[in-house]
Amino acid sequence: MFFKTGSHCYVVQGERQASIYDLSDNVMLNIPSADAAMLLELNRGVPVEQVENINYLLLSQLVDKGMGSYYDNNAYIDKVRFGLPPSIRDFAKNRVRISNLYLNINDECNLECAYCSTDNRVNRMTGCKRYGGFSQDNVMKQNDYRDVLQRSHKLGCRTLHIIGGEPLLQWDLLSTILAEAHELGFSSIFIYTNLLDIEQVNWAQLSDASFVIHASAHNQELSNQLVRNRPDFSKFYENMNKLKKKEFPSILMYY
Repeated sequence: MFFKTGSHCYVVQGERQASIYDLSDNVMLNIPSADAAMLLELNRGVPVEQVENINYLLLSQLVDKGMGSYYDNNAYIDKVRFGLPPSIRDFAKNRVRISNLYLNINDECNLECAYCSTDNRVNRMTGCKRYGGFSQDNVMKQNDYRDVLQRSHKLGCRTLHIIGGEPLLQWDLLSTILAEAHELGFSSIFIYTNLLDIEQVNWAQLSDASFVIHASAHNQELSNQLVRNRPDFSKFYENMNKLKKKEFPSILMYY
């Protein structure tokens, strides 16, 4: 004769006291440690007749409560699991990490670069992602970005890259993201920009950030060949000088 606790019941043994947890009814039954040792031995498949100091009264109570059963043969009872097993939970907690988070906050740009595409690829050198699939139905809201930042931070992420389009054209959203990132404690924040439009920038909100400035030309003539809408290239130098006076951290990339 064999006895097994139910698939929804877990025996937890402490030094002085023990318990049986019934996860199906959210019930806990306190028992002596000796009885817990007995139940664990029975669950391992030891016949009832071979277990010393068997507590038949407790076994009868467990049968009445639907927390255990007698079996003619050594039945295998697979325990019900609620949530992640400890091994997987601990692995995810200790091993899963995000080192860099890229947030694409808009598809709007003030340049019409000849080489710009509208597919799903991200140009990591320029930070551009001109994706033709944006619509009002799939654009994330401010709370969505906050949620992404919070979840990424919990997974160990401390480096944030903000790309577009041109992120500075969405200053309201960008300032919200910067405030949340600052509050969470992101240590490195990079904003990818062409630096042609910084009039709306609130510099006080950029205290934790750096610019990654991407430029396709170093003069107006070359810019006109690469950028279809031919922006005034003197604005680029003017804004570069503003950054220099403010001693704002920046990385300049030609491509």
